[in-house]
Amino acid sequence: MNCANCKTKLKTTNSRLTHSGQHTWRRKQCPQCKRVITTYERPSLEDILVEKKDKSVEPFDRDKLYRSLILSNTQDSAIAALTDTITKFIVDSTTDNKITSSSISKIALDVLQRYDKVPYLRYGSYHSELL
Repeated sequence: MNCANCKTKLKTTNSRLTHSGQHTWRRKQCPQCKRVITTYERPSLEDILVEKKDKSVEPFDRDKLYRSLILSNTQDSAIAALTDTITKFIVDSTTDNKITSSSISKIALDVLQRYDKVPYLRYGSYHSELL
């Protein structure tokens, strides 16, 4: 990565996992102009394939999960954290980078059940075969 000011290659001065353990936090500094930037990196989810009920396969879409949590009436302040938590469980449970859509729904229901009953029931109403 190059500095936006002087185009010199940045050096990483500090790096660690974030509190959630899902992102890598990096502090980078330009050796020439001494400008400091911080980046947050998360693993690519494009490699995870979701097998749908009709046996079609599509790449995992974190935004689709996020939208489904909005529909379940989850509090706005918690949606991003819940999406991160569910995504972490999905990444941890994939084998050969494949997961079924029903497995994603089960994971989301498990997390929502521990979080709040109302979003759990609303999400479950969309995925009634899992309740």
